[in-house]
Amino acid sequence: MSVLRALLRPLARWRDRQTIDDPGVVELPVVSGRILVTGAAGEVATLIRPHLRAVCGMLRLSDIRPITPEVSGEEVVVADLRDGDAVARAVAGVDGIVHLGGI
Repeated sequence: MSVLRALLRPLARWRDRQTIDDPGVVELPVVSGRILVTGAAGEVATLIRPHLRAVCGMLRLSDIRPITPEVSGEEVVVADLRDGDAVARAVAGVDGIVHLGGI
């Protein structure tokens, strides 16, 4: 999961220095791996999808609800996180996970 650590490290640095006067800019590193985003039909995931897509090789989007629109650099796997087999299919071949399911 070093890809996920590489994505989160700049966010932690930004969080530690953030003030009301200087919110700073988060620059995410470019990674070549496949990142799974659970809860991808939700508001938070919808907001961060373009940013993640810009820095990773492929986004795998997963949710129990329909996800639209799927664009270049994204693949969709419909999965209920309560279903172990569906989760196994969703995580197969990913290098990192951004877990937003249920929030």
